[in-house]
Amino acid sequence: MGDRCWLRIRVRKEDMKIWNKIFGDLSNCLDETEEETDKTLTGVCYEANYGWTTELTDAAVRGCVFEGESAAGDGYGPSTFAGFDGDFFVVDTGHDGGYVVALDEDTISIPPAEKERLRKSIRGIAAARKALNKLEKQK
Repeated sequence: MGDRCWLRIRVRKEDMKIWNKIFGDLSNCLDETEEETDKTLTGVCYEANYGWTTELTDAAVRGCVFEGESAAGDGYGPSTFAGFDGDFFVVDTGHDGGYVVALDEDTISIPPAEKERLRKSIRGIAAARKALNKLEKQK
């Protein structure tokens, strides 16, 4: 038994073969379906092992488009995440929303590498959301 947390995810249905290879059957891993359209599925897992980080990274590398958020586990805080264009993006969030940023203790500033990672991740998450929203509007 690992570190488990609550997780909500929205995926493209066209990627279900990949999700099912990763999970055996994604729908069996979701405790609840929040919304389902012809093109997307949004569901919740109440006990996602380590926030499904390994599985989400695998899905992103395989080209799946998805977005979601997870609550804190024992060893990590809440986050928002997405898979888009072959990359997995994740940004820590506060318990009430908003992004959490690590500051350099000496300079009280965001280190340049962290600033670039955040910029790329926030843009990647926004691109995944935009792509999924556009897909949901298609007939």
